[in-house]
Amino acid sequence: MSQNLLDKIKTHFAGETVSQVSVAVGENEAAVSKVLTRVIPIVLDSFIELADQPGGTEVLWGMTREASESGILTNLTRSVSSGGGWLNRGVELTKSLLDERYTTTVESISRTSGAHATAVSSLFGMAAPVTLGVLGQYSAEHGFDAGDLARWLQTQKNTVVGAMKPEVGGGSIAPWTKIGGPSEAVPLNSYELDARPSHSGGHLYAHQETVAQGKGPMRWILLGLLLVAIAALVEVGFFLGQRRGGVDANGLGGDTASATSATDKGGNSAVAAPLAGRYDKASGNFIYDTGAPTLLKLADGSRLMAGTNSTESRLYQFLADDNIQVDSVNRTKGWISFDRVYFEPNSSKITGESQQQLQNIARILKSFPNAKVKIGGYTDNHGEFKLNLKLSEARATAAMAELVDLGIDATRIVAKGYGQKIPIASNDTDDGRALNRRISIRVTQK
Repeated sequence: MSQNLLDKIKTHFAGETVSQVSVAVGENEAAVSKVLTRVIPIVLDSFIELADQPGGTEVLWGMTREASESGILTNLTRSVSSGGGWLNRGVELTKSLLDERYTTTVESISRTSGAHATAVSSLFGMAAPVTLGVLGQYSAEHGFDAGDLARWLQTQKNTVVGAMKPEVGGGSIAPWTKIGGPSEAVPLNSYELDARPSHSGGHLYAHQETVAQGKGPMRWILLGLLLVAIAALVEVGFFLGQRRGGVDANGLGGDTASATSATDKGGNSAVAAPLAGRYDKASGNFIYDTGAPTLLKLADGSRLMAGTNSTESRLYQFLADDNIQVDSVNRTKGWISFDRVYFEPNSSKITGESQQQLQNIARILKSFPNAKVKIGGYTDNHGEFKLNLKLSEARATAAMAELVDLGIDATRIVAKGYGQKIPIASNDTDDGRALNRRISIRVTQK
């Protein structure tokens, strides 16, 4: 694979693919090529900025792997030629990437390329999943982990920024430049690149000799709509996960699990129909689909990147919404399972990959200083009941200790082990047992 990431992405829009894309968006090939020349660097730059956001590396890593595994890079031509409603949904990704800049961006590219604005939007929608697929493919070929990918993307930064500068000679799409941060109007009087970051860490895009304003950081909430779009595009479940509902006694609320229903000895149903995620045989863990990335604004003004279905997002929404109150009568309600905290087998030792989520939870709790929580530990039903109870207690305590070490006052947290008493899935399957081996958090005071 070429070390020039932009060139590699562009190769997927060459030859017959360009012809198919042109038909799909209703534009001639020359106009489509011009639009893609400008669209691809903007999309890639947005992903590089995502990797710079707190938690963004983790989110981007997950998306690139799924994109690559979906086969989008080999199915693009066939999918494009078939058309479909996914094009409209793909536009929503563009809107989430550019936020309030979306309209100005699309109109400027449309004006300078001669392509209709609707075609520009569609091409943004195509470029984003292809870019993710290329990143995933490159990572697989070079054995990258999430950190490696983020670091490698930084080596591509100058090339990407350079591609957004004016091109030599006439007839190309007019240049773009990055300008200041939120609520900052900056007239652009030259083709010079202003490398100042926005207050949010992202960038704004504006056409030459225009005045642009931005109101905040890149927003990723709408990225969830891409999940449906790409699933239709490649006819597989690329990024397609079921949005979780409320929270119930099992820490899953409206969630559904891939395992079958189970019932504990007390007759309490531990339900579940299919939960977005998969069982990883190598680690023995259940890998949750945490959903589309979104930015959570914390009290100190910083922002936290997390999936819309993640533990972080659900805890944050519970604490931030004044209409949601702690149920002091039924204390089995309000539990939220950690979806990225794991332990060594038969041990209370927290794995290194779990530190990020615990750090995120600590940051959220610091934003709500009056909140108090309870950490619950659970196991599957393998082994002796007493040993399982002891292990679950040790795991809950270990998670509590980590949060205390991260700056949360110990008086705000209580830890308790429940052993195998409250399964959320059948213990007759590997994935069911993996779901049952968990720790959960419950807000006891807001």
